[in-house]
Amino acid sequence: MNTPFEEKMATRLESMTSHLESITRSIGKLATKDELNITVSKLSTKDELTIAVSKLSTKDELSIAVSKLATKDEMTDTINDAVDSLAGAVKKGFDEVHEKFTEIDERFIKVDERFDSLERKVDRMNDSFTNQLDYFQLYYPTRKEFVDLDSRMTRAERKLKIR
Repeated sequence: MNTPFEEKMATRLESMTSHLESITRSIGKLATKDELNITVSKLSTKDELTIAVSKLSTKDELSIAVSKLATKDEMTDTINDAVDSLAGAVKKGFDEVHEKFTEIDERFIKVDERFDSLERKVDRMNDSFTNQLDYFQLYYPTRKEFVDLDSRMTRAERKLKIR
C-alpha cells in the first residue's frame, strides 16, 4: 500500500504526464525552422515592394486624370441634346409617314369613285340587258313555242295543200 503522500504524488505525476503529452501534440503541429525559412523566402523584399509601389499613380496624377472626365452637368447636357435630336428624328419620320398615309387615303378615295362609276355602268348594262330579254320574251317565241307553231303550220299547209 502506498502512503497518502505517494498517492498524491502519483496523481500529480499522471496529471503532468497528460499535460506533457498534450503540449507535445500541440508543438508537433508547429512548423520547423526549415519550413519557416522556405515560406519566408517566398515573401517580397523591401526593394521589390518599393519598385511595385513606384508604378502606382500618385494623388496628383489621379487628380489630373479625373479632371479630364465630364461633369454631371456636361453629361446631362449631352444626354438632353441626344434625346432632343432623337425626338426630332422620330417626329420627322412620323410626319413623313403621315404624308404617305394622306396620299394613300386620297388614292383610295379615287379608287372608290372609280368603283362607284363602274358599278353604275354595270347596273345600267344589267337594266339594258334585262329590258332586251323582256322584249325578246314578249315579241319572240321560245324554241318550244316555235317548234309547236312550226308543226301546226306544217299541218295547216298539208290540209290546205299549199306545199
